[in-house]
Amino acid sequence: MPPAGPSAAVQTYVKQLRQRIAATSRRTPCVDPKEVLSRGHSGYRLDMPDVRVDARVFERLVREGEQAIGRGEDRQGVLLLSDALTLWRGQVLSDVRSSGALRAEALRLDEVRLAAVQSRIDAELRLGQHVHLVSELTALTTLHPLQENLHAQFIVALYRSGRPLEAFRRLREASVRELGIEPSRRLQELHRWVLTGEPLLDAPSYTLTAF
Repeated sequence: MPPAGPSAAVQTYVKQLRQRIAATSRRTPCVDPKEVLSRGHSGYRLDMPDVRVDARVFERLVREGEQAIGRGEDRQGVLLLSDALTLWRGQVLSDVRSSGALRAEALRLDEVRLAAVQSRIDAELRLGQHVHLVSELTALTTLHPLQENLHAQFIVALYRSGRPLEAFRRLREASVRELGIEPSRRLQELHRWVLTGEPLLDAPSYTLTAF
């Protein structure tokens, strides 16, 4: 049975939405909430420019950051990727009832975010910022215990910070516990480099993407 006074209920929701739009558009006074959420012959229409949608801004900044890194402009790439990642304030679409399509989009954005984090960390390692990355990578490898590339970055950051053996031990324990197998040959080779003091690990231009 439809609720009593459905028209009034819809108008109340529209008013609340416009108030939220106005609150999030304070830095852009030219955005009129009544134009963003307008009423037409067939009902209400949400017409929000892409520039005001965090997900689209995030993906644009990630794309520009990756392009800058591809040109060898690591510092600019780090700035762009960092700006993109600051748009995240929690789990994507956490306050929306999920469906198949929304769940798939949320997973896609999570993957883009994780890839952006790893690209930024790779660039920062090349810039010699390994010391300040240790705490972040400690948290990331705890959250993603089987994400080998994060562990590889952690190994390099710890090695350059004078703590060469911690990361591989944690990865091996997680891999054996969760999967019942040893870390990949790639990670075992990286660990061997650490143990033998491979000079490439200290080279500023060294990148894990080529390992």
